Amino acid sequence: MTARNGIKNVNFKELAAMKKFAAVVLCVLMLAGLAACGGSAAQAPVPAQPAAPAASAAPSQPEAEPPAEPPAKPAPDLTAAEGILEFLAGEWRFADKAWGGDYATLSIEPDGACVYTRLSDGAQAKGTFSLDRMYAKEAKGEAPDFFMINFTEIDRAFRDDLPWMSYALEIGQADTSGTYYFTSFGGEDYLFLREVGNGTSFVADAIFAQAPSPAVYPDFEGLEWVLHRGTDANISTLPQTNDEFYAWVWKADDDGSVWLQKMEESSWEAYTEYTDRHYLCARFTADDLLSAKYEPFELDTSAILSQDKLSREYPLLMVRAKTDSQGRLSGMTQVDGAEYGLFDLGALPAETGVDGTTFIYNNSRFDVHENEIGISNALLGCVGAGDWIVVEGHVNPNVSEYLFFSKGAYDFVYTIYGTDLIWQGDDLSSAIYLSGNEVRTFWGDYIGTFEGGTALDLAFGDGTAVVSGESEAGDPVTQEFELPREHDEALFAYGTYLLHPCASNWRAFKEKVPADAVAMIAVNSPEYIKTRVFDELTIDEGAYDTVIIAALRDGTTARLDEVEYVLTDNSWRTFSKGSELLIDAGESLEFSMNVPEGIPTRAFTVAADNLSAFWPVAPISGEVPVHSCFLFDGEN
Repeated sequence: MTARNGIKNVNFKELAAMKKFAAVVLCVLMLAGLAACGGSAAQAPVPAQPAAPAASAAPSQPEAEPPAEPPAKPAPDLTAAEGILEFLAGEWRFADKAWGGDYATLSIEPDGACVYTRLSDGAQAKGTFSLDRMYAKEAKGEAPDFFMINFTEIDRAFRDDLPWMSYALEIGQADTSGTYYFTSFGGEDYLFLREVGNGTSFVADAIFAQAPSPAVYPDFEGLEWVLHRGTDANISTLPQTNDEFYAWVWKADDDGSVWLQKMEESSWEAYTEYTDRHYLCARFTADDLLSAKYEPFELDTSAILSQDKLSREYPLLMVRAKTDSQGRLSGMTQVDGAEYGLFDLGALPAETGVDGTTFIYNNSRFDVHENEIGISNALLGCVGAGDWIVVEGHVNPNVSEYLFFSKGAYDFVYTIYGTDLIWQGDDLSSAIYLSGNEVRTFWGDYIGTFEGGTALDLAFGDGTAVVSGESEAGDPVTQEFELPREHDEALFAYGTYLLHPCASNWRAFKEKVPADAVAMIAVNSPEYIKTRVFDELTIDEGAYDTVIIAALRDGTTARLDEVEYVLTDNSWRTFSKGSELLIDAGESLEFSMNVPEGIPTRAFTVAADNLSAFWPVAPISGEVPVHSCFLFDGEN
């Protein structure tokens, strides 16, 4: 433990030892004081005083002893369930992340008995709060990493909120469990709870639901809660300097500063439950109870997927933070989440191979003839490229089948028929191949034709595609074709994100996005991208074209003018002429509509962060085949 400028760094593992040491020192000092005041053989003699007359002598009174100081209370052991419960004992208040203020309390006793009280009507649920080890190892002295709450007395008011959950009405019992963190700073203690599992619980949907409805936040954010309480110890720790570390983002102040609790990771190799992806799995624990305030310095957070979280009072994010020599925050990237409250620190090499018509991926086997994955009569090999694996199959002497397997989607999502498929580095969007004598891009767009013979081989030149072949007379011939400067690299990266929506894939996409872009437009994207856009709206029945608007920032609005139409059955959102749709970063809108070759008759207005762009609905490609473009402020 260190102490600088009167601000203490408290370590979970050292805290109890510190208190015990302080108690010993205090006892020693007290004994020394008593020895100094109580007399001994070594004391100097006291001079004799003349005796007073007996008649005037006052009755003898015993000398009053100073009151004994109570022994110092040892600090709780924050590596054990009992110690953590001792620290958590007391009344906590649920912060309403949507509207501000508090909406409920949770009182916890040292023995784990707990009472939840909704402030709006006083409705209560009573039960137990306990801790367990899901991934932590007791033999290693690791702190419990899982909380469990079991309510056995539930007021009718909660059960009436969700009458469709009949079992809760019948048994009057509900529980939840998940991960938790806690800290102290700025005169308050904070407790974070996140429910984890395969679904949601009655506790999350009814009891812990934030006012005014359980669905305040999308996805799983309604399964996260932050609790707080005042504390007498207004202490915090100092920021780390010239450091790079994992941290939990607890709170954001109005001045742009954030409160971070330094975290330590414990990692192991694992496979994702649903995709068999081999990755470095991690859980995080805090050695220090306290959090520190970090001021940002030249900090760019635009590539963080959860931008909306950063704008809230309680971001509640796991990040990789970087600080400068003054302890200012100079870098911050979001850590990918994984199942059951764990985290994903990156993909590990996959074990791949082929066996006849079967593709082997880690612990899984895919026969390409099953589910009509492919038509190859034999698989020749496979090679990885980023989040993809390209499997080559033999169809006939003149045609190969290239099957594109997405690790994130755990599926084959794209197919190319041709020969000599090549690409640069791990960038599959740069891929080109031969379709007979034609050179085509990854998405099948035409580049050029090898004339006067048979194309045999394809290679990259300096900004060109080099085709080697034979003339009709059998002589070797080489032709070069200029490659398009733009090859939809950003759209390909966005498609990879849609296949595996995570912070790292979003960050890889944003690296290809101009900083001042308002949104991305895609016309006639590949099918695997279109099928993963959730919001689909039909403008023209039977249209062959599609337009996708991808939001780069939270709070993006899109409006289509000069159009009258009727929504089809697969459109779930009401959209009328001139109305605006709202989407956040990472989300998209897809419109099935005719894109005219002539004068545009419709236009989109897209706005975000006080920026606005106007895009007439028209083909994007000219001589250079592209499927996407960016919209910029003030342009049309």
